[in-house]
Amino acid sequence: MAAVLIDFIILVIFGMVIMVYPQISFNFHLSIFLVFIVLVMIGIVDYFLLLRPQAEKGDAPFSSSLSKYNISNLVCTDDTRLSAHYSTKYKEIAGNGILIRSFNNSGKFPPLFTRGNLERPVIFIDERLVDNFNVGELDPLILHELGHARMNDDRSKRLLVLVFLFSLFFLIFSTILLSILGLLRRFFYAPAAIGIVCALSLVTFIILNNRYELLSDQFAIQHLEDIEVVKRSLLALNDFVQENYDSEEVRSRVSRRIAKRIEKLNS
Repeated sequence: MAAVLIDFIILVIFGMVIMVYPQISFNFHLSIFLVFIVLVMIGIVDYFLLLRPQAEKGDAPFSSSLSKYNISNLVCTDDTRLSAHYSTKYKEIAGNGILIRSFNNSGKFPPLFTRGNLERPVIFIDERLVDNFNVGELDPLILHELGHARMNDDRSKRLLVLVFLFSLFFLIFSTILLSILGLLRRFFYAPAAIGIVCALSLVTFIILNNRYELLSDQFAIQHLEDIEVVKRSLLALNDFVQENYDSEEVRSRVSRRIAKRIEKLNS
C-alpha cells in the first residue's frame, strides 16, 4: 500500500532529523511543533491516497485504496427486475428481499460484491455482467454473495480494516513521539505492542477473507446441490473479467483467485 510506504518514509526522515539535531528533543515547544508537522503530513498523504474520492474517465467515482470498503461515492442503479426475481427465488434465504444494484466498473471494484446481512442484503453487480450472463449463470454468483451476507463477514472485515489503519496510525505516532522525547528505548514495548496488533489484524483479515470465500462457495453448492454448476459459473466469471477489464493486474489477480477457489472445491 503506497500510503503505508510513504508514512514509513516520513517516519524515517524525521527520525534522521532527530538523530542529526538531538537538541530538538530537549525543547518542548519545538518537539510538539515537530509532532504536529508529522501528523499533518501523514494526514495529507492518507487523505489523498486512501480517502479522497477520485474518478476515472467513463467510470464511477471511487475511493482509491479502500474502494472495496467505501462505496459512498459509487454511482449505481437499482435493478428492479433482478431484485424482484431473486427476492422471490431465494425468499427462504433472505425473507425481507434482496436488493440488486448495477454499476459501471473498470476493475476498481470486484465484478460483484455484497453489503449488509441476510435481513436485507444489497448485492452490487457490474452492469456488463448482467448483460453477458443469463439467470442460470448468475444463480451461483448470487448465492455466493448471499453466503457472505449470511455470515455478515462485511462487518468483520470492515472492523479489521479499521483496527489495522488505527493501529498503524498509532504505531507511527507513538514511535515519532517517543523518538522526539528520547524515550523510545525505555518505552519500546508500547509501539511494539501496537505493531503486533497491526500485524495480527492484517493477517487475520487475509485468513478470514480466504475462509469466507470458501464458505460462501460451499453455501452456493449446498443450495444448488451441484458443484459443477458453481465451478462453471466461476470459470465464466473469469472469462468475463479477462474480456472486459483492461488492467492486466486485475485480470491476473482474478484469475489466480478463481483458480484457487476451484482448487479448494475440488479438494
